[in-house]
Amino acid sequence: MKTVLVIEPDTIFKENLLELLEMEGFKVKGAGTIYEAKRGLNTFHPAVIICDEASLNGAFANLREDLKNAHKSASIVIINTDGTNDNFKDADIYLKMPFRDEELLSNLNELTRGKKA
Repeated sequence: MKTVLVIEPDTIFKENLLELLEMEGFKVKGAGTIYEAKRGLNTFHPAVIICDEASLNGAFANLREDLKNAHKSASIVIINTDGTNDNFKDADIYLKMPFRDEELLSNLNELTRGKKA
């Protein structure tokens, strides 16, 4: 099953995103902060992590390093207000807010194609 971890500080947005992904057949888990997410990496093995730039608090390098150690094949999608990768050179996809559901789902399907996680 395709697994996605959503790191998003806005509870309503996070819950809506989790619901959308579940309806599309993804197994999902949500976290409000990067620190909360990192605690769960040993028990939840995401194929993709969707992370709002606001939830990172400058700790993107730490998240990427933890992923390399725990789940070498996990992809990262960064959501931010300008759609650039200026601060997140190692992310796989950058989505500018607001984005369309179809855009997110298309990217997730591409990133998870062939992954067993």
